[in-house]
Amino acid sequence: RRVHGEKNALQTLRIENQRLASDINAFHGILKEDLLKIRNDLQLDFNLHKSWTKSALTELDKEIARLSNRIETKAAHLGAELDKSKAENLKYQVTLAFSGIGIICSVLFAAWRLFS
Repeated sequence: RRVHGEKNALQTLRIENQRLASDINAFHGILKEDLLKIRNDLQLDFNLHKSWTKSALTELDKEIARLSNRIETKAAHLGAELDKSKAENLKYQVTLAFSGIGIICSVLFAAWRLFS
């Protein structure tokens, strides 16, 4: 009887061991699936973030180009205004010089007529 009881206990242990091995294998499969899902989710998040970053950088590049064009346009406009101002200043100086020469000539002519 004792041998039969030990065989029964051994059989019960084997069955329990097989059940535990089966549970461990099932848990291992579930764990692998969950890890794969997490990895895929992380990869998706990474790709979305990478895409968003590229998009943001593209928008920043566009804004920089727009501002650069605006600065170049304003610089060209200011250069044109400076050239116009220089031309007007030169015109004023020439007019002033000829006016001064005209006044001096008039005074000299009046003095010549007065003293001759």
